[in-house]
Amino acid sequence: MLKILFILSFVHFVHCVEDPNLCNRTEISIMKNVKGEAIEIRRMITECCPGFGMSESSCKPVCANGCFRGRCIKPDKCGCYPGWKGNSCEEACSPGYYGPNCINKCLCKNNASCSPTTGDCTCTKDWKGKLCDIPSSNNSYIYNCSINIECQNEENALV
Repeated sequence: MLKILFILSFVHFVHCVEDPNLCNRTEISIMKNVKGEAIEIRRMITECCPGFGMSESSCKPVCANGCFRGRCIKPDKCGCYPGWKGNSCEEACSPGYYGPNCINKCLCKNNASCSPTTGDCTCTKDWKGKLCDIPSSNNSYIYNCSINIECQNEENALV
């Protein structure tokens, strides 16, 4: 006499647990024994939630296209390092912008260049100061004056 064991198996996702990147799922198998009685077997499985993958014994977000100059902060969402922007952090900041994702506007004055990572200004030769807004001693716009005399600027205009 041939005895057949009937097995029906399906998976039911329950919810994410304390760690929002981990999900519990219950695997339920229903089998019939040789007497035809249904037997239910439940097995709890913990795994990374959709959009996350196992890395160094914890679930980390996964960015399908990678983050070239940044890191994956949410599923398919990169947080770019200072000086970079774009979906995969592949684009350098446009002139006049700096910082992570290039969201900060440079405050440099008088044609000074701005560091795309820090926003620090590199002044041209005629300017100094944190924002390059203070004339330097060799600035052609500083007046040629000596004490107690009438002054003229470089364009010979009286001041």
